[in-house]
Amino acid sequence: MTFTVNEKLSSLPLPNDAVMRTGEVTGEIDLSASTASLVIDLHTLESDATRRDNYIRTRLFPSQRETTIKVSDFPDIPESFANGESFTSTVVATVNVNGTDADIEFEIESRLDPDRLLVLVKGDFTWTDFGMSAPTSRYFLVKDDVHVEVLISAVPK
Repeated sequence: MTFTVNEKLSSLPLPNDAVMRTGEVTGEIDLSASTASLVIDLHTLESDATRRDNYIRTRLFPSQRETTIKVSDFPDIPESFANGESFTSTVVATVNVNGTDADIEFEIESRLDPDRLLVLVKGDFTWTDFGMSAPTSRYFLVKDDVHVEVLISAVPK
């Protein structure tokens, strides 16, 4: 999973994108029930800066280590999907961050391989969607827009 925000550091003349990543994504996708539930460990997000990583754990998400993403209704899946053709659509997921739920629209691109389901999920939200202010300090200023991408490789049970 990647989590991207635009930030302006006081030590640099121009803004740049801060990108945090984690591979700690677990959950289930049930195609027959049209539901999915994912859990992302926010305390394992890492970037190119230890200070930023520490800030994420201790200041942004101190009391809720994990965020959940729940989808309770998939779009209609075409029959060609079972034959390995890619399928692109959108879903609305309920995302919980720091105890606040927000319905976020995500673009999905998925493909069913013989041994696994591959799904690329892309979405955008703002800090205010979760009742939060964009992080700021005397060292940095972060814009309110956040971009998230999750690449899921799911194997059948």
